[in-house]
Amino acid sequence: MKKHFTFFTFILIFILYSCDDSTGKDKNKSQNTFDYKSCIGKITNQIAYENNSITYSLFVPPNIDRSLPAPVLFLFDPQGKGDLPVSKYKDLAVKFGYILVGSNNSKNGMSFEEINEDANKMFEDVFTKVVFDRKKIFTAGFSGGSRSAISVAINRNDVSGVIGCSAGFPVGNFPSDKKFSFIGFAGNTDFNYLEMVAFDKVLEKNNIIHQLVVFDGKHEWPTKECMEDGFIWLEFNSMKNNLTPRNDTLINNFIKSNESKIAELKSKNSTYEIYTAYKKMISFLGGLTDVNNYKSELAKVEATPELKKILAKNEMLLKEEFTKCQQYSNNLNSKDINWWMKEINTIISKTKNNTDRETQLMNKRLLAFLSISAYSNSNAILNSNQPEQADKFLKIYAMVDPENPDCHYFTACYYAKLNEKEKALSSLEKAVEFGFNDIQKIHNNTDFHKIRGMEKFAEIISKIKVKNEPGKHMH
Repeated sequence: MKKHFTFFTFILIFILYSCDDSTGKDKNKSQNTFDYKSCIGKITNQIAYENNSITYSLFVPPNIDRSLPAPVLFLFDPQGKGDLPVSKYKDLAVKFGYILVGSNNSKNGMSFEEINEDANKMFEDVFTKVVFDRKKIFTAGFSGGSRSAISVAINRNDVSGVIGCSAGFPVGNFPSDKKFSFIGFAGNTDFNYLEMVAFDKVLEKNNIIHQLVVFDGKHEWPTKECMEDGFIWLEFNSMKNNLTPRNDTLINNFIKSNESKIAELKSKNSTYEIYTAYKKMISFLGGLTDVNNYKSELAKVEATPELKKILAKNEMLLKEEFTKCQQYSNNLNSKDINWWMKEINTIISKTKNNTDRETQLMNKRLLAFLSISAYSNSNAILNSNQPEQADKFLKIYAMVDPENPDCHYFTACYYAKLNEKEKALSSLEKAVEFGFNDIQKIHNNTDFHKIRGMEKFAEIISKIKVKNEPGKHMH
C-alpha cells in the first residue's frame, strides 16, 4: 500500500515584496442583482457570480461611512465555509471598519491555479459592489486556507498584508517583486505548530516583515480576542507604509495594554513570556514609535541564564518533536496496531503525568500529528474502497482523538462498507454528537445506501437539522 500522508515540508522563502497601489479598473460587472443596503450590518451568505459558480459571504459593518473607501479582508477557510470566519470576526470588522469577504469556493484539494482563478473572479465581483480602499486589501486563511490566502497575495499586485493561521507558504517559486507583511497564528497544541515556528525563524533570519502569535489552542481558527492582533498588525503596517493615516489612539492603546501585560508577567517571573512580549512590542511598533527602551529590556532578558536555559530546552523539544513526527510518518504502515497501542499509551501517559508544561504541549502536538495522519490515511483508503486496510488507521484515530467527529464519520463509512448496519449507524450517531453536521456529505455518500431507509438513519438526520437551525449553527 502506498503511503497516503506526506510529512509537511518547511518552505524557506527569502523574499522582499513591493507594494502596488493600483488594482486596475473594474471592467466586468456582477451578473446578479445585488442590494447593497440589505447587506449592511449582517452576514449575507451565498452571494453568487459567474452563473453561480463563484459564491462568497459578505459582511459590511454598519458603522462605516459608505461613501468612503473601506479596507477589505478576504478570508479563506479550508472547507470553503466562507461564513465561518466572517461570523467569527465580524465584531472585529465593526471595531476596525473592515469589510469581510469569505470564499465559499476555495477548499483543500484544489490546485493553487484553481484557487487563484476563483479568487480573482471573487475579487472582481466584490470590487463592483463595495466602495473599497485600493491600498488596504488583505487576505487571511486557516490551514489549507492560509496557503490559499498567501498564494492569492503572491498571485496579485494589490494585497498588502496576509494573516496566515496554522500553515505557511504554499509550495512553489515566489517572485521577488512582491511585498506584503505577514502575521502567523498557531495554537500551542497544533500539529502545524512546528512548521509555523520553523517558518518564523526563516523570516527572522532574512529580515522579512513578520510576526508569530502563539495561542492556547489546537488546529483551529484563532479566537476573536486573539485575532485582534491580526487586525492591529495590518493597521500598523499600513501606517508604516503610508497607506493609511497614523492612528495615535490605536497605537497608544496597544502600548498601554501590552505594557500592562508585561508588568503582570514580571510580577510572576515569567521569563520566557516576558521575552516574547518584548519581541512582539518591537515587531509591532518598530517604525511607528521609539522602541529603543523595549530593545534594551529585551537585551537584559536575553542575557539571563534562565532564558538561555529555557530557549535551549525549547530547541531540544522542537528537534525531538520533529524527529518523532518523521519516525511516526515512516512507521504508519510498517508497525502493527499492537505497537501503536503501546506507543500512543506512552504519549498519553507523558501528556497527563509530566509536570513540565512545554513537554506536555509537545506530546499533545504529537497526538494531534497522529490524528491528522490517521485522518489522511483513513480517508484515502476508504475512498479507494479498501475497508479492511482502514481498520488499523481508524483504531489509531480513535485512540489519539476520540472526540473528533471525522473519526466516527469514517468509522461509520467503514462499517457501512462491511454491511454492518447497526455499527455504522452507531458510529454516525457518535459523529453527530461530537459535532458532525454536514447533511449533504451524508446524502452524497454512497456507502450509506443500505442504511438510508432505516428509522435510526432518519433520526440522525433530524438531529443534524435541529443543530443546523439558525442560532444553533455549528462550525
